[in-house]
Amino acid sequence: MRKACHYFSISLLIGLIVIGFGACRDSERDLDDETESSRDFATMQNLLNDAFKQVHRVALYDSVLNDTGIVQLIDTNCLDTFYTTTGLNQFPTTLVLNYGTGYGPACLDGRYRKGEIRARFTSKYTNPNAIITFTFDNYWVDLYKLDGTMVMTGLGNGNYTVSVTDGSVFWTPSVLEFTVTYDGSYTLEREDGTATLDPEDDIFRISSGVGSGVNSRGNTYTANVTDPLRVALSCSWMIDGGVRLKPSNLQTRDLDFGSGACDSRLMITINNREFEATIPGYND
Repeated sequence: MRKACHYFSISLLIGLIVIGFGACRDSERDLDDETESSRDFATMQNLLNDAFKQVHRVALYDSVLNDTGIVQLIDTNCLDTFYTTTGLNQFPTTLVLNYGTGYGPACLDGRYRKGEIRARFTSKYTNPNAIITFTFDNYWVDLYKLDGTMVMTGLGNGNYTVSVTDGSVFWTPSVLEFTVTYDGSYTLEREDGTATLDPEDDIFRISSGVGSGVNSRGNTYTANVTDPLRVALSCSWMIDGGVRLKPSNLQTRDLDFGSGACDSRLMITINNREFEATIPGYND
């Protein structure tokens, strides 16, 4: 009888240990509420989109870069100077958008900029196989400094393949300093706006996107576009789309950028739990 009780006690102890380990694993999984990687990825992608928008507004209607003769809409509120480094029909040429060495008045979209965006064109902006290479010289948007190289290769009809190398965002919200890095590639397609001469009604779609980076805490992650991200020139943020993001040693996150509204809201789903984050903008 004692032997039977002894065996029963051992079996019970083993069972409790197994349950305990399982409960511990469930608890650790439930505690996985890290959202920095998701927010940092969204911040990086949003700033890359913004740099593209600034160049698109000028290049689409510039007589040197696109041979249209149409006077483009230039943000004279905050842009000190803009120019190309060669004359008409001389390529390669570089478009320089100079916002000055210090913050001036707010731009038309409410954001503050300083520094330079430099975009080197191998041929006319909308030509198939045109290569546009973006670099940045001490370029800031609000509190965020953008750096790295973004290369767009024309596919025709306003569509491009895009690659980002050594992308980084630096900011100092207080006495602390944060840096986010990113490398990736995606397809950028013009979805709407070709019927008018106003660039503000243009909408682009990001698809086939893959990338990897390091978040502001030094943790690595990978990201894949699962639902095309829509980029409207009239909005400071992505207006919809989805991304699946996997930080190292953590659960996969599903990022939802909305369903068409222009706002900074980002919904993050981790293990069937939802978290809400805000994509920075307007001097946040």
